[in-house]
Amino acid sequence: MLSSEATRKLTSTSKNKRVLLLNPFLDQCAEPTVAHQSEANGHLFAGTPLGLVYIYTYAREKFPDIDFKMIDGQVMLIKNAEKGMENNWDLLLDEIVQYDPQIIGISACYYKSAYLFHETCNRIKKILPDIVIVGGGNYPTDGKGTILDDEDVDFIVLSEGEAPFAALVDTLYVGGDAKDVGGIGFKDENGELVLTEERYNSHFLPPDELIIPDRSTLPMDFYGKGRNVIDRLGMGKYRSLEMTVSRGCPYKCTFCNAKGFWGQRIRYRDSQSALDEMEILKKEYGANIILINDDNFLLNKKKVTEIAKGIIERKLDIKWLANGGSNVRALCDEAFLDLVVESGFLYFNLAVESGSQQTLDRIKKPTRVDEIWTLVEMIRRKYPHMWLNGYFIVGFPFETREEIIDTHKFSMDLELDWCTYSLFKPFPNTELYDECVEMGLIKNFDWNCGSNHEPTVIDGPDWDRTWLFETNYENNLRSNFLNNVNLQRGETDPYAFEQILRDFEYVISITGNNHALGFRQAAVVADKLGLTEKAENYRANEARVLASDDNFVKWYRRLDLPIDLSAGPSA
Repeated sequence: MLSSEATRKLTSTSKNKRVLLLNPFLDQCAEPTVAHQSEANGHLFAGTPLGLVYIYTYAREKFPDIDFKMIDGQVMLIKNAEKGMENNWDLLLDEIVQYDPQIIGISACYYKSAYLFHETCNRIKKILPDIVIVGGGNYPTDGKGTILDDEDVDFIVLSEGEAPFAALVDTLYVGGDAKDVGGIGFKDENGELVLTEERYNSHFLPPDELIIPDRSTLPMDFYGKGRNVIDRLGMGKYRSLEMTVSRGCPYKCTFCNAKGFWGQRIRYRDSQSALDEMEILKKEYGANIILINDDNFLLNKKKVTEIAKGIIERKLDIKWLANGGSNVRALCDEAFLDLVVESGFLYFNLAVESGSQQTLDRIKKPTRVDEIWTLVEMIRRKYPHMWLNGYFIVGFPFETREEIIDTHKFSMDLELDWCTYSLFKPFPNTELYDECVEMGLIKNFDWNCGSNHEPTVIDGPDWDRTWLFETNYENNLRSNFLNNVNLQRGETDPYAFEQILRDFEYVISITGNNHALGFRQAAVVADKLGLTEKAENYRANEARVLASDDNFVKWYRRLDLPIDLSAGPSA
């Protein structure tokens, strides 16, 4: 709860009202003393903080008498990564103090960076004790009781943030009652949790207010840089920037909290407005790849058709990607698939989840196994060189060992370019989270749980998490590295060798040049392509990693791979 001094200062402010919107650090950069620091800090990637940009645009328009400012801490971290974390904290706090806001809204979109959110609040309050801190995003929405246990957090915004944050700012400055603001949470004077219009509420913006957000005050030159999966496509120099076209999810998948955050009714922006934004991103900011961050962009074929045809008619000459995943059922329509590809669709990231129809039904995933087969076969027939990735989740609380192994086998049988395997983790505000709590598999939400500060992996009916991790990782090594379909295709289609080499090189890069099997397989492919010097370098690096990493030695033995250290070390 706000201190009386903080309340007095807010209500007495008639001029110079300053509100800061902060995208905090999302990573911790390596300290200057760490070996191979440039590789470690090279992992950092900056994506446009669209949520904050929308809130900034909306609030500034509603209250022109208030000065709103955005600071992107993640960009600051990337710019100054070589200085280490403590120096970056100093730089961030100095900029905040220099602006001297009375209210600060801080984004907390991901559980993995929740600890950095709390660290940010703590450091700010130590130097600006009377500032009002408002948290918003998925983490505050889902962990509402836990986040407000932190005395440094004064308010949280529940789900969609534009209208609640703007109304809260106005209420605080005029001395009104926060209980009258819909879509927020806070602790009252007695320490009791207060939630106003918690879910599916009236503060969701109507489609005509989902306008083009104002990015003009952001450091736009830094977005779309850093390692990215697009590096695997051999496009050369590119610039990828994000946008959204819709909000909401009509599905009821039991493992996903999207419907709880955005609501179950999809709200689509005007198609011409979306095309205008694409044009702005290309002409003003140099984007040649547009990342559409919607949860279900491809779902509404009429809307997607309007936009795809608009891209073609306007001759935008861009590539684009449905960042929330490629909807299997929608793309099974061959005419629709052709139009999507013609308009510049970049690659397929199929949200498969499971090879078991029983599992798909239990998690309420609106997909049939036969549709997955149909789509993959259609893509391979019509667009054999388009990169095709499948997302799979294993370890649901009801799955048996046999069902998990069957999903792994199914993923390999599909013969995709790559398979991305995730272990199920129960996220708050989902049906499966509640089920896991009732079964005693997890305790109530704790933002600091797990080694990565996110919900932990559970144990299953006839397996534990150790078995799950090792089985999943072994399948990953076998399906993506040892038995990747492009290793066979390359014998008759050299493009397949080029693709899989890019895939191996990408894995090597994101693991800080420390993936022995990635080096091994890259050497095999480089030999096939006649890249002798490159192959020798890869073998030397494989030996270097094996000589220093007992974990890879263990996996080599498990996979019956020879362990050869004779190639010698390489930088």
